[in-house]
Amino acid sequence: MGMGTSFPHILVAQVLAGTTLTSLRHVDATSLLLAPPISEPKFGYCPTNPAWNPAICKLIKRQLPQDGCLDDSSCPGVQKCCTTESCSPRCEEPTCTIPVAGGKPGLCPKPQKDANGLCWDKCQADSDCVGRLKCCSNGCGHECMLAY
Repeated sequence: MGMGTSFPHILVAQVLAGTTLTSLRHVDATSLLLAPPISEPKFGYCPTNPAWNPAICKLIKRQLPQDGCLDDSSCPGVQKCCTTESCSPRCEEPTCTIPVAGGKPGLCPKPQKDANGLCWDKCQADSDCVGRLKCCSNGCGHECMLAY
């Protein structure tokens, strides 16, 4: 491999994770080739629960013990590595429901810098909101707001 060989950015980031600026000069083609393989995500989507409030993780200011789930490849069978109702990833059964991104026309208002929004997700997608309202960030959680 010559000096001009390029590597996928994600692979380089995986190798460089945890390195310091002074140790970056020691990363070469050999260390890039010896990097662990990048796992592909499993089929399906992580389940969603609108009642789960991830702000609880901020309130307790620590992550709960990890169940050994780093990515989908560390979960048995068809299970996926998700954070549906947990402050740290855990293996869960997937769903085939595609999460709706965007959806309704218009743009969400930007949260005010000094606003303390409710740390509660009252919606997860525009489809959770009635009429022309969109599911927008309030600075901490999400709620239905009038778009512009």
